[in-house]
Amino acid sequence: MYVKNDNFLKNIIANLASLIKLCWVINLYLINFFYRHADATIMNKEIHTPLLCAAIRGNLESYEELVGSGVDVKDVDANGKNVIHLAAEKGHDTFLKVRSR
Repeated sequence: MYVKNDNFLKNIIANLASLIKLCWVINLYLINFFYRHADATIMNKEIHTPLLCAAIRGNLESYEELVGSGVDVKDVDANGKNVIHLAAEKGHDTFLKVRSR
């Protein structure tokens, strides 16, 4: 189907961009909600606590929130890897700079 109206296409693209941004914001909200209200010592199937998951994802906001709530920063996974090891493996250089302060 050929659409002659360029404004129609621009509106569709703008609406899709807005929807994508909204989904991203909702996703961040949900992640932060669960980090705040979940047991900080619970582990996923890879034996990672929420703090270690934040390091793996390079999620500074969640990491700082967890540390601020008193989570033990010396957590290690089943292989003895801590937040520095896991962030480095995933190439999160910014995370490593903040963590080393």
